[in-house]
Amino acid sequence: MGKTLWKVDFGFLVLLAFLLAEETAFWGIHLLLPVFLHEAAHLIGLLFFGKKPRKIRFSLVGIGVEGGREQLTRKQEIWVLFLGPGVNLVCFLLLALLLGKKNPALAASLSAPHLILGLWNLLPMRITDGGRLLELILVRFFSYDTLRRFFFLLSFFLLLFLLALAFLLLFQGQPSLTLFLSVGYLTAQLFLL
Repeated sequence: MGKTLWKVDFGFLVLLAFLLAEETAFWGIHLLLPVFLHEAAHLIGLLFFGKKPRKIRFSLVGIGVEGGREQLTRKQEIWVLFLGPGVNLVCFLLLALLLGKKNPALAASLSAPHLILGLWNLLPMRITDGGRLLELILVRFFSYDTLRRFFFLLSFFLLLFLLALAFLLLFQGQPSLTLFLSVGYLTAQLFLL
């Protein structure tokens, strides 16, 4: 793709090897597919509007399409940002509807990663698609400095809520390592990067 830099980190290769090991290959593919579709939707949106990303990065914490949005109009950027979670939510609905009556357990396990990724990316935190969407809407009404403080506070309280939920699940005997790791990742993004 022209001048787009493709970067594959060592951590991604380790994760890929683990997820595609013989015993876990089916589940590895079904966990990676929602991420690939999500980022592919962002990429297709950029290309549809005639823009190319600066970098496509495969890392231990995910896949990212970086750059290219700077030249988009506000409406185009809203579309590109919404396409990722939108594709995940459509896939969730299709899988749930098509497989739900025939094999509810399979439908739930195949559709759940799409639902989780779609909703997670719609969280109104600055580092998610949902946060960027909300920022694009609110920037017409508030200054950048006001929005920066608003998103910091909103992100902080959402992290507290998610951390409380993680501990609640832990104390109820249903610990969620994924939720704890996600809160850690979001906290690092908010405070360290």
